[in-house]
Amino acid sequence: MQKKTLGLIVAIFLAPIIGAWLVLNALIHSGNEQYVAMIKSGIPVYLSKVVGFISADGIRISGSGSVYGKAILNNKDIPQNVWDSVCAAEDRKYPHSPVYTSSLIRYALGGKGVSSVQQQYCKFLQRDPATGAFQERSITNKLAEMRCAVRAAKGDLLNKRDLMLNYLNVVYLGSPKGVPAVTGYDAGAWVYFGKKIDQLTDYEAAFLTGLFPAPAHRDPFGTPEQQKLALSEMNRVIRRMQTFKPEKYGHLKEQTKLPKFADPQKQVSNRYNCTNFTDWVCKQDPVTCEKAKQATVRTTLNYAMQKRAMDIMNATIKRLGNPNLAGSIVALNAYTGDLLVYANTGTFDIASLGIRNVGSQAKSFALAMAMEAGQSPLDEYWDVPRSFGDYTPGNAGQSRGRIPMWDAFRTSQNIAHVAMMERCDCDFGNFLQDLGFSGATENYLSYTLGAFPSNTFEMAKAYAVFVNFGNRIVVPKYLNAAENKAVFGNVFNERYAASVSSMMGLALQFGTGERSWENFLNGLPGEWGSKTGSTEADSMATLISGGGLVISGWFGNPETTDETKLYGSTAAMPAIAELAVFMVSKDPKLAGNFRRVESMEALETPYG
Repeated sequence: MQKKTLGLIVAIFLAPIIGAWLVLNALIHSGNEQYVAMIKSGIPVYLSKVVGFISADGIRISGSGSVYGKAILNNKDIPQNVWDSVCAAEDRKYPHSPVYTSSLIRYALGGKGVSSVQQQYCKFLQRDPATGAFQERSITNKLAEMRCAVRAAKGDLLNKRDLMLNYLNVVYLGSPKGVPAVTGYDAGAWVYFGKKIDQLTDYEAAFLTGLFPAPAHRDPFGTPEQQKLALSEMNRVIRRMQTFKPEKYGHLKEQTKLPKFADPQKQVSNRYNCTNFTDWVCKQDPVTCEKAKQATVRTTLNYAMQKRAMDIMNATIKRLGNPNLAGSIVALNAYTGDLLVYANTGTFDIASLGIRNVGSQAKSFALAMAMEAGQSPLDEYWDVPRSFGDYTPGNAGQSRGRIPMWDAFRTSQNIAHVAMMERCDCDFGNFLQDLGFSGATENYLSYTLGAFPSNTFEMAKAYAVFVNFGNRIVVPKYLNAAENKAVFGNVFNERYAASVSSMMGLALQFGTGERSWENFLNGLPGEWGSKTGSTEADSMATLISGGGLVISGWFGNPETTDETKLYGSTAAMPAIAELAVFMVSKDPKLAGNFRRVESMEALETPYG
């Protein structure tokens, strides 16, 4: 009798619990077809796209807190220790149960509900599309998240491994040291450790996974309490990994201190300096900028080349021993108009907003205008000290007497070039404006020697004329889309453009001054030409190739001209020559022979 009474009491006590459990499961597993559209919408958005700008080679360069890392991680990109750390820590039932039903009860009682990978991904899909904010904490929203997870787990829309892949692409990993939000596991690997995702150690993977889902409370650069919690969570993941695959991770030991970190701010500023480029795109094209707030916008910028340019500039400044110096490099494809590199060492956009005199780089354009006005590279000029009205130029080296223009260009004789422009009697200022030099507002003989302000962006666009038959780039192609096309403008005769490119090749081959950069170009295929320049404390140079590559570089102090004396051949030329080698290794088509036109023989005779 007592046993029956006890059984009856247990049955009465358990009946509502079992009933509630059955009802709860029925709620979770029914009516979830309403989530099909949302799950499907998440597939293209988060499996194959990101919100914001990405480079031509698939790297996030802005947008949605994802300014670092690879734009999309595929299955092959995820190393096994990362998969295992996430599976062990975040979903111990992986790859089985899509929900933890018991967690809803704990959630209702004010505790922390445990979520499967499907649940966490569905939680992400239910964010506010306008603000990106997650739904407020409530039983209703938790139930909706679980019903969505059950539907997602059926596998006909998205299998669980791809769903986890999506989750790793969008997971939020904090804002260490105040850097923009780190979104995506690959981004976390770089910002926290300065590594690619496949270079992470087991302990580093355990740390990153331990940041889920509340990285703000586990900030390793935060308060002592936050650092302690970060270590505790890392050790929790280590224990889970040991249990999950003891044969693989049984050797791991719980740690008494956090792993060694990179400096997040340095990681962002040194490697991911694409903000100037995206700001320029937004200024140029506000419509595209708005589009990038909601969808993927693929640009022409080549991130590998951009990163290499940044590394080279930082190394150059270190070599010169003056931390006050800054650098800027712009690289374009003169044939397609594609903008490939837009790099500045600081936050200020030197490339398009910097204003410094251009120096001897202007001589290429002076020569082109003189030739179009009827003069020839064979014409001779007196390169001797003299005045031209109120203007008295001087040579950097010795004057050379009577000298043909092709030889004066090769050795960059100042006085001979001014004599050439005096004989030309041309409106050089107007010609320079046609080339896109906004600072050439007058018509002074001093413009021949580059006494007008410009920047690397204008220089690179203008120098395209010597590669592309007299056509400068007015607006480069900056989006990797069919509807975005470069705008070209014809400036002068193609015969003379081709002739100047050959003379630039001669200047490269027989130039004067320090030639430390020659080793970079030895062995490169195709034909190359260059022109260096320097004014007071500025170093400038432009390099062109027969394959259409144009690279312009500048080094100096943006704030003052009272600094270490620089020359084009000591800073800018070595830097862009080294970059050219890297760019051709990535895209051999950027090297080639200069285009020839009919009846070029007479023009090329003295230097061909």
